[in-house]
Amino acid sequence: MLLQKKEYTSALSCFDSSIARDHSNKYAWIDRCWAYRQSQQLEKALDCYDSASMYFPDEAAVWRDRGQVLSDLKRYGDARVNYDHSLGLDPNDAWAWNGKGWSVLMGGDAASSIPCFDSAIAKDRSDATAWLNRGWALHRVGRLEGALPYYDSAITREPGRPDAWLTRGLTLASLNRSKQALASYDSALSRDRGYVQAWGERSAVLRKLNRLSEAVASLDSALARDPENSKAWEEKSVTLFLMGRYEESLKSCDMALKYSPGRKDLLDMREQVLGKLGQK
Repeated sequence: MLLQKKEYTSALSCFDSSIARDHSNKYAWIDRCWAYRQSQQLEKALDCYDSASMYFPDEAAVWRDRGQVLSDLKRYGDARVNYDHSLGLDPNDAWAWNGKGWSVLMGGDAASSIPCFDSAIAKDRSDATAWLNRGWALHRVGRLEGALPYYDSAITREPGRPDAWLTRGLTLASLNRSKQALASYDSALSRDRGYVQAWGERSAVLRKLNRLSEAVASLDSALARDPENSKAWEEKSVTLFLMGRYEESLKSCDMALKYSPGRKDLLDMREQVLGKLGQK
């Protein structure tokens, strides 16, 4: 109940008490590790799984979930080793197959991730995440049209999932189907108005459609939610430059540099804006 309410500090205290009374309480260990992960205390979560794996070396879920934490830490090679260990104990775990596929994909081998996602789907066809990830893997290997049905399958299973709509939009934008991409981004935002990446991607297709004022408004929405987002400031500067609003473009470029100091491309862009203002 405490985990469901996201009261992680209280939950961890309860799990610690349970483990102090009985170190063999498997579920207390697993829930304790999960609470650390959900509260973004990833190094503590990893330590927790290390302890749990010593007490329960044959528990597939412990190795699988340790792999998830390693993936969160972007240690994709180590994550894959843990997923393989988990699958050696339970080869029918769709979640582990999906996690392994993601670690392989993010480790830079999109082609090799696809059979992992296929295995995840074969074990559990209801899992929207596996369908979504397989679609993105196809995108990464350049099979853009082939990716779209997998996004649609994910959305059919979880229509309220904003990241599925966003990812669909990314592929449509790469196919130069800007209006369809815009509709997907809008669908993502209708489900999560705070989705900063969706506001940013939406601005990119609006700019491509030459709807520049709307693109600026979309970036303003992103920046209202994440005012230190250097990429959004950069895109706003570019869009304002295209509109001939050079003074505003300069201010946005300076904000981008504030949060990404010293970036050569931003410094070059600033020089370009100053040239238009006659201040170079």
